[in-house]
Amino acid sequence: MKQKKENIMDNLKKLGVTALAGTLASFSAHAADVSFGGTSKVTYGSTTSDRTNAEGAKRETYGADSTISASFGGELDNGWTVSGFMDDISNGMTSSNIGITMGSLGTVKVNQIATGAVDGYDDILPVAYEEVNDGAGHSARGMDVGSSVEGGSLSYYSPSFEFGGASMSFRADFDPAAGAAAADGVGVAGAANTGQGTAVGGEINVAGLKIVGGMESVESTKKAGTDKESVTVQAVYAMGPISLGYGEWFVNGKDGSTDYSTEGMTIAFAVNDELSVSWGELEDTKEANSAAAAKTSEMTAMQVAYTMGSMGIKVKHTETDNGQFSTNKTHENTEIAVSFSF
Repeated sequence: MKQKKENIMDNLKKLGVTALAGTLASFSAHAADVSFGGTSKVTYGSTTSDRTNAEGAKRETYGADSTISASFGGELDNGWTVSGFMDDISNGMTSSNIGITMGSLGTVKVNQIATGAVDGYDDILPVAYEEVNDGAGHSARGMDVGSSVEGGSLSYYSPSFEFGGASMSFRADFDPAAGAAAADGVGVAGAANTGQGTAVGGEINVAGLKIVGGMESVESTKKAGTDKESVTVQAVYAMGPISLGYGEWFVNGKDGSTDYSTEGMTIAFAVNDELSVSWGELEDTKEANSAAAAKTSEMTAMQVAYTMGSMGIKVKHTETDNGQFSTNKTHENTEIAVSFSF
């Protein structure tokens, strides 16, 4: 009886995902491995700001959040693999896709939510905990490359190529209806005055230096010659426990809307395997136009992260000047988080 029960449990773990057979170019599939994971996090936050009247008083709060993710992977008879994942299932999924890896031909993925290839280059600057602008009371408008083709789109990832001691790879996205994705993969969605979107990017790694670049173009159906263009170039250099990062971003607004640019730098130091610290700065600029002069929001962040197996303690303090391009306004935020992964 015990043996029978164990066999049943083994079968449940494997889930026998053989329904893939005959659906992918007539290739049959072996049973896929399915895994589940997640995180739980409790936080304490303290914020002071004079950016708006509603933020005038100091505010403190406690928070709790749990996420669940699932992934699967299986091999086809021809050696290709099929994989997919769903993230943050407990909150209605924040990202999901399905991909086919074709050996030396690279990988093709179908993106449902927030999983575009070039969008993965939106911010690679090294930090101990979170991106600099997270919790800073300001959304970095210049850091937008790949954001319009991350759902309801197709992506391609090339294999890595070796050349003269360096490794190189590239990736691309295509979205027939940029800026929108159909709910649960059913039906057709679209954004107002928006046609198709494309994005391309690549990276080079050599002697501790990583350089990435990306460019996105989103078609305007409102007026010819007013497409949205977004670009980024970033570099990270690692020297033992120290990592230095620098990046620039630019957005040419669609339909003649406002242009934005961002410049940022960070430094991260791994004290040991458990403890790391970082400092970072971002300047996000709303470019001048015929109606107004340029305005710049400045953000700085100090972070500390300590991990003990599946448990982590993380602290982040941000200071923002002219947040949301509100001149002579300040915003400070401190977050203390304790997280558990499973």
